[in-house]
Amino acid sequence: MAGRYAARQRSANEAASIWTPRPPASAELFRHYKPDPEPYLGAAGLLSLAPAEVMVVAAHNDDLIAAGSLGLATAFVPRPGDLGPNHQANREPARPYTCVAADFGDLADQLGT
Repeated sequence: MAGRYAARQRSANEAASIWTPRPPASAELFRHYKPDPEPYLGAAGLLSLAPAEVMVVAAHNDDLIAAGSLGLATAFVPRPGDLGPNHQANREPARPYTCVAADFGDLADQLGT
């Protein structure tokens, strides 16, 4: 499944030279906050992509669960110490995701980029 996203990424990289720079999509742009569907679906819409063609990469399980429930692909990449050295949340994936990676290099390898 990850190969499909790698092919899409290569296509996006090839097209990047003709894209007009845009501000990053944020919840504020859609006037809704996660886990509302608008930020996830709105970001896909800004890219003119179907939700299944977009992958949300996050270290927070609640973010990925919400995105996955809307049909977006999901990738869990932990950020040790994100919420302090003693915080236990988000150290492990809460469920199976499209990809689970040790770090961003590992995710790139899994996606074939």
